[in-house]
Amino acid sequence: MAGYLLGKPSSSGPDTDTFETSAPADTGIETPRSHTLEFRSILHRLLERAEELQIYTNPFVGDPEFAAMTDRIRARFLTQNGQLMKEFGEALMEAEALCRKRGARFDDYVERVLAMDKRTATTLMKIHSLDIDPALGYSNMATVAGIRAEEKRLEAAQRFAAGQSPDMVKIALRARPSGEEDPLRKLEKERTRIRRTIRSLETKLQQVEERISSMAGEATTRHVPEG
Repeated sequence: MAGYLLGKPSSSGPDTDTFETSAPADTGIETPRSHTLEFRSILHRLLERAEELQIYTNPFVGDPEFAAMTDRIRARFLTQNGQLMKEFGEALMEAEALCRKRGARFDDYVERVLAMDKRTATTLMKIHSLDIDPALGYSNMATVAGIRAEEKRLEAAQRFAAGQSPDMVKIALRARPSGEEDPLRKLEKERTRIRRTIRSLETKLQQVEERISSMAGEATTRHVPEG
């Protein structure tokens, strides 16, 4: 792949750290190993594609011990923490209502009494009011809650539920100017262009080598002494 050179698969599946990377400047990735949002998103999508093509095996899926660990973390921590944060948001909404009833400032209550950041409190309240699925985990729930447009918010929740990484979701939902091409599509086109150039150069090289051989043969014939 142009832009991304995959490490050789092993019997246990290659580690993602073995994926050497380099990207053309027009993708917006400034340095070969800069782990920007775009870089990680493209890498994750390439890994997905590599799995589909069966040239990469995800070591976290086929291993029973890993699968059990993943199920435990999702069930006992991500989902339960998400549910707890959702209920936290409900409690904060009740506290806000009580502040209005008593004529007190909710911001003051959050910041001075609870010693919380107001933005965090707002996010928690949004998570509850928007009824976001706790199975996404708090961090992803917060991302979804921060999206204003309902259509994009639902899309983000669906992408998280489908197993996409946070970087992939953020890039997918990032507003692009009309006509701007997807970074992965740019890399694929760059790969096609490079391959075409290589084939052309190989053809030219073969023609040059044939001419050299031909001319060398003629020169040898001319200098052979007559018997």
